[in-house]
Amino acid sequence: PMGLAGGYGTLIAGVCDGAPTPPGAGPAAAAAAAEAMAVLADAVRAHGPGHPAHPDAQAPRAGSRADEMLDILEPDYDDYAEPRTAPRAIVGGFAPEDAEAALHAAVDAAQHTIAQLSAAEGRMAPSCTFAAAIVTPPTPEGPGMVTVGWVGDSRVYLLGPRWCERLTSDDTWAAEAARAGLIPANEAETHRRAHTLTRWLGGDVEDVAPHTEIFPIETPATVIVCSDGLWNYASRPDVMATLVNQLPAHCGAIDVARHLVDFAIDAGGHDNITVVAARVEH
Repeated sequence: PMGLAGGYGTLIAGVCDGAPTPPGAGPAAAAAAAEAMAVLADAVRAHGPGHPAHPDAQAPRAGSRADEMLDILEPDYDDYAEPRTAPRAIVGGFAPEDAEAALHAAVDAAQHTIAQLSAAEGRMAPSCTFAAAIVTPPTPEGPGMVTVGWVGDSRVYLLGPRWCERLTSDDTWAAEAARAGLIPANEAETHRRAHTLTRWLGGDVEDVAPHTEIFPIETPATVIVCSDGLWNYASRPDVMATLVNQLPAHCGAIDVARHLVDFAIDAGGHDNITVVAARVEH
């Protein structure tokens, strides 16, 4: 399950990936993603000029909530597109510290949702990962920024004009062992416990908070939020960048997402493949 929302110059992309073993993980991950995206979208709107709490508040524009943002779970490709309105900078907009606070609130809400589902169904608790990126393009007042939050092993990549970088670190037994020097770093993704999660969202978790990090953006850039169904086949940032660079520079985010999904399917497609792509222009 995935979500995409945009408004007031800010773009949100998120992925939840259900764990394969417990029954009901797919619907639980979808519910968690929906709740997290709703919280993040509300946070963005609370910093926009149409909100009464904003210092530059104006009357909200006419139209439905869908006219203000995209909030899509398991979308049809024809509907999975760029935000319907062009990003616009606002005074006193969505700052990185606001984004970090929103990510914590989103994970709290998603965890509460998935825990309630577990209690209601009375069976082995379903669980999922979470990864999200909040992207604010550059404005005359300052550089673009991407704030990421994650729990588990879904990832965020930032692919720029002169560099590429993975912005998240996996919450897995092997990755943590590699960071602690217990196993070689080059075994973190091939070890038999490479996909054994150490942190997740689920009914069997009492307290969980996301990791959060903030990074500047040099435009043009591409932000990728994905499940391990993609990065299993393209883990290194330079490999991910090479795949994206196979496409014309002017192609849209939907073309990038389709291309990466097709690549993962052709490479074997042995796990859930979820990809959200965002293009950040000048």
